[in-house]
Amino acid sequence: MKEFNRKNFLKFSMYSLSFLMSCSTESSGNKKYERLFINSSKKIIILGAGISGIACARALIERGYLNITILEARNRVGGRINSLSYKGSALDLGAAWIHGYKNNPITSIAKKLNLGLFPTDDNSVMALQEGIGALPEDLVDGYESAYENILELAQNIRVPNKSRKEVIQSVNEGFFDNPVFLSMYSASEEFDVGGDGSEISSVYFDSSGSFSGGDVVLPQGYSSIIEYLKNELDIKLNQVVSSVNRVGNGFNVITNNSTYLADVVICALPLGVLKSGKISFTPDISQKKRNAIQKIGFGAVNKIILEYPTSFWDESKQYINYFSSTKGNFSYLINLKTYLPFNMICGITTGNFSAEMDLNSDIDNKNALHKILKSMYGNSIPDPINYFVTHWNSDPYSLGAYSFHKVGSEPSDYEELSRVEPPNLYFCGEHTNEAYRGTVHGAYLSGVRVADEVKNSVF
Repeated sequence: MKEFNRKNFLKFSMYSLSFLMSCSTESSGNKKYERLFINSSKKIIILGAGISGIACARALIERGYLNITILEARNRVGGRINSLSYKGSALDLGAAWIHGYKNNPITSIAKKLNLGLFPTDDNSVMALQEGIGALPEDLVDGYESAYENILELAQNIRVPNKSRKEVIQSVNEGFFDNPVFLSMYSASEEFDVGGDGSEISSVYFDSSGSFSGGDVVLPQGYSSIIEYLKNELDIKLNQVVSSVNRVGNGFNVITNNSTYLADVVICALPLGVLKSGKISFTPDISQKKRNAIQKIGFGAVNKIILEYPTSFWDESKQYINYFSSTKGNFSYLINLKTYLPFNMICGITTGNFSAEMDLNSDIDNKNALHKILKSMYGNSIPDPINYFVTHWNSDPYSLGAYSFHKVGSEPSDYEELSRVEPPNLYFCGEHTNEAYRGTVHGAYLSGVRVADEVKNSVF
């Protein structure tokens, strides 16, 4: 292993003193850590520069570990957080919300950076039905009451090895044949959970916790959080990891163009990548962990953003519900003009429909959303002047959006995904944090958890 000599130690120590003086306690809550530069010669490799990997690296430095390198396959950091710089503003192509802003660690960082927080209101919505157009509010209220009554009846019917869709159909057989109920379900539960109703567990679909307060978005872009957290970390881009091999008391990590030696490896890769088997572990990880990787679901959620020369929709409403006979077919539209200086509509696709759309070309997906908007507002609406399309499900470095309880999975599967593979192979990411799965703060907190595990168990 490369010698960590006195010159390097002094360089890292000076950097870390400066780094730690600037750190607040957002990564360690109220718990205080001595800033002792212990075990600085131990080499730690983190796989993935998403927020869990970056949070882990930062927390490790706070706990006295200096020799840390993050390997990232992409040519950028952030993973499923990706804010596109556009005309002086930021478009979030991945994660967008802080879910529950009160006492949320992401909120703490945003406030430290003086980032604006824009509250979103699910009641600020207008509804249009396929082939009909805008619906009166009292009619929509009636549909919502009926929808909520059906879900309430299904709430406590929890049958192992049965999907949420099957249980809801047992209460109301025609639920998924009703375009209004179908679209409401796609825009709420499927979007929240990240999976298709036919795959979501009827037992654990609502098992995750939450922070209090409403949801907020970051008009300056979620990547502002990443840019702050990654400051001065050693991150090597374009490093596609193919294998992690134990050698003696350490590891060889093989990438597309290099080999890295480590005493500790922390895997912060998305669940979709682990499911794909593209990275081999020698010796293999435990059978329990391999089973858990396959049992937990990893959903498909994508965005299609269209920019128009003028707005033709109600600018005062934050959302548009589109009631379509095709589940997941842009049921959820976001009026981005409420917090960005652009005439933009963002269409959300979910579940199996999103996975299918993911395989289409950008222009085909742009045309599909524009066609729906024409059916809503008439053929005279202008053509879009720009568009942005995501493909998270086919992206080789994510292969999906976020995790969920699939039929047959158990809370113990999430727990297994979070367990260390002794000695010294750790795992973090939103898929290792059942309490806050599918969220940025869940991923962030998982990185901090692993830093504590390393400090308490390794050296």
